[in-house]
Amino acid sequence: MSRFRTTLPWAVVAALGLTCLVSFTVVTLDPADQGTPVPRPAAVATGVPPTAAPSADPSGTPASPTASPTESDGPSPAPATGATASPGRSRTPATVKTVIPTSPSPDPTRSGTTATPGPTASRAAPYCLPLPSVVSLKVLTFNIHAGIGPRGLDLDTIAGEIRASGADVVLLQEVDRFRPRSGSRDTPAQLATELGMYQAFAPNLTWAAGSREPQQYGLATLSRFPITEAEHHTLPNRPGGEQRGLLRTRVDVQGHSVDVYNTHLDHTSTELRRAQARSVQQVVSTSAPTPVVVGGDFNATPDSEPYRTMTATLTDPWTVVGQGSGLTVPPRAPRARIDHIYVSKDLVPSAARVLPSAVSDHRAVGVDLLLPTADRCERSAGPL
Repeated sequence: MSRFRTTLPWAVVAALGLTCLVSFTVVTLDPADQGTPVPRPAAVATGVPPTAAPSADPSGTPASPTASPTESDGPSPAPATGATASPGRSRTPATVKTVIPTSPSPDPTRSGTTATPGPTASRAAPYCLPLPSVVSLKVLTFNIHAGIGPRGLDLDTIAGEIRASGADVVLLQEVDRFRPRSGSRDTPAQLATELGMYQAFAPNLTWAAGSREPQQYGLATLSRFPITEAEHHTLPNRPGGEQRGLLRTRVDVQGHSVDVYNTHLDHTSTELRRAQARSVQQVVSTSAPTPVVVGGDFNATPDSEPYRTMTATLTDPWTVVGQGSGLTVPPRAPRARIDHIYVSKDLVPSAARVLPSAVSDHRAVGVDLLLPTADRCERSAGPL
């Protein structure tokens, strides 16, 4: 009995200890924690800022993850690369929003720079970078004497001489239409057809006739380029004098407008010729800023007042690129330079020549011109 009393307290202590050990083991080994270990997301290498970890409310229910205040549904500025997002201790991993930044447009001033647009990037609209260029224009002024030469009417030879000159624009004086002396032909139309050019005609004189078409005499301008406008100005005259005129044609030279003036001044009166030159100069001045070419039979030499009137605002290409005297009449033993071409300062002369004729009593004057432009377009994919 005394032995039992001695052993019993220790047995109770052992039982209580075993009970505590079992209880501790059950609490520690909760079956709910026997699932798959919580994964930890790897570091994000695209430079996404870390996302705040969710916090649990007092009831034990995990709170919904809250986005960082800097996040939105659209792209956000990317911080330095290598930023990471670490989840909290919740069993559900934190949501990490990966934003792919839009690559900037390539800088056209940096060679070797490449950039690939992201999925939401839009390609920049191309723009045009104008580059300098030069348009060539060959002009010929030619008093054709109605196409009548030593062998009579010879328009075919006149057409051949014009073709051989290589001119783009041709200013003709003493041109007949439907006159008996030139076979009642429409001379400007015939020459334009043979040469494959556009044409404009301005009659300085018109006679009524019993035929279907009135007889006319005046100026004609032929052009390989389209003629978009044409107008005729009569020049000052005196009683009994032959009416003179000025034909303006606007020519579209590869997309650039050039005003071409064609005239034939009086040959009988110095005073009248001076007045006509001043009138021509006044009309020509209205074309600015359009480039201008003025040509024709001025019946005035370089030492005359009409010549000085024209060169006060225009350039005589012969004085810049011409070689020799440039005499135009008479055709076989010329003693005077009275046929001229003048140009505005935005046209650059590159060559000038005098061409003999087998038909006319004048030599033709040809000038090669350059028109500086800025219409070539280089396409680029970047914004201005």
